[in-house]
Amino acid sequence: MSNQQATGKFDLEKEHVFDVYDKIAESFSETRYKPWPKVKQFLDSLEDGCIVFDIGCGNGKYLNVNKNLLTIGSDTSIPLLEICRNKDAEVFKANCLCLPLRSNSGDACICIAVIHHLSSASRRIESIQEIVRVLKVGGKALIYVWAFEQKRNGKNSDYIKIGKSLTNVDEETNALLPVHCNRTEFKEQDVFVPFKSKKDSKSYFRYYHVFKEGELNELLTSVANITVLEIYYDNGNWCAIIQKIK
Repeated sequence: MSNQQATGKFDLEKEHVFDVYDKIAESFSETRYKPWPKVKQFLDSLEDGCIVFDIGCGNGKYLNVNKNLLTIGSDTSIPLLEICRNKDAEVFKANCLCLPLRSNSGDACICIAVIHHLSSASRRIESIQEIVRVLKVGGKALIYVWAFEQKRNGKNSDYIKIGKSLTNVDEETNALLPVHCNRTEFKEQDVFVPFKSKKDSKSYFRYYHVFKEGELNELLTSVANITVLEIYYDNGNWCAIIQKIK
């Protein structure tokens, strides 16, 4: 990839991920309060006293799920981190591609709904490599990404709303990517997903790369020193549990 291409990828993430979450943090946090059961199950499976890094912790809804763990969160958004601090959570600002953490320092990591915001396969692989770097040998990580397939075994995910009149919130985006119509099945993998902020009633467009079946596992084959313990589908998400082996 050329420097110009790399800069373009970063600009896309800066404008449609970093800047957007800073602007919608308060409204976004109000919609993200209930831990997903299988993420909680993973955290509850860990031994008491484990050091856990929540990479891309958002508003911190997983930071106090298991109080017997030492869970530390990181995110790029200062407004979201301030929400975490108001919950007395331990957090710091960092990009998931460059974590200011010692290698082999964490017993476990979770990275929930984060790497689908990265705008190239190489950057997604790099983010997983960084997770592996900070894990101790034998440590496990749980990764969630949004799935292209919002229907599984004939059943819609909770994201899909049937029988509801839905339109894109802004037809004048002049976007380089398609604008996804919320609460419908995906038609493209690289899309802008609207979020309407209650704070200012504006619509903001977040970049997503939604993963097709098998794509997450394919990424993981490019990451050294891990074994894939499990790949599963969870209500509109593709998920992986990996373990660092050396």
